[in-house]
Amino acid sequence: VEHAMEEGIQFHFLTNPTAVENDGNGHACGLTCIKMELGEPDEKGVTSVPGIFAGGDAATGAATVILAMGAGKSAAKSIDEYIKSK
Repeated sequence: VEHAMEEGIQFHFLTNPTAVENDGNGHACGLTCIKMELGEPDEKGVTSVPGIFAGGDAATGAATVILAMGAGKSAAKSIDEYIKSK
């Protein structure tokens, strides 16, 4: 992150791309984005729909890659258990 900032990279947290802009020649030249806000986690889990799972920044907010990898392993285990129970 420090090196990216030194290179002039701009970080836009809680920003979700909604469209890729095209230069007319089939090349991406920009993004259209919306700004988001984190909500408070609740007791229901990451989604309210059985069989629909969410993880990463969408579920817990921004974190490190190491925490994301751990969350991914945990999610995979939960998804596997859900599928096997059906």
